[in-house]
Amino acid sequence: MNLSHNDLGPDFFATLDHQALKNLQELVLANTRLTNKSMTDLTEFFQHHKFSVVNLDLSQNCFTVEAYFKLLNSLKVS
Repeated sequence: MNLSHNDLGPDFFATLDHQALKNLQELVLANTRLTNKSMTDLTEFFQHHKFSVVNLDLSQNCFTVEAYFKLLNSLKVS
């Protein structure tokens, strides 16, 4: 699924039905104005749900280094 170059906003993952992400193999979210809050919501999803994403593109968003570390740690334990 490619949602690049859209203004998804900081609450995108919080309002998304987790079943929608469960079977995705590719998720492209480049330049979608996601924030650290978005990354926290995505990280929580990865920590608490099984997923099959193979390719995840989060480039050109507004994340801090800490947010990326949270994401990497959630993927490591999953």
